[in-house]
Amino acid sequence: MPLEFKPLQVQQEKNSWKRIYTSRLLRRTILYMLLGGAISFAISFVGEGMSLKAMSSNDIFQSIIIGAFMGFFITNSPCARGKC
Repeated sequence: MPLEFKPLQVQQEKNSWKRIYTSRLLRRTILYMLLGGAISFAISFVGEGMSLKAMSSNDIFQSIIIGAFMGFFITNSPCARGKC
């Protein structure tokens, strides 16, 4: 009884940077970070009495960073990935 072998089909893998760049998780993370930063800025803007003169650049930067971190945490937390 002769052995039969199927031909091996080897496909080249995508470049690791290309896989990361085209991943759905990265796009969703960036979107949530942008939305989080915008929402956090809007909340701090309203909280300061709707005056950019009253807010220092440090306050603006901090509010955007905190919102971006929250967006990052929402998309990359263990519970978001179903590992709770």
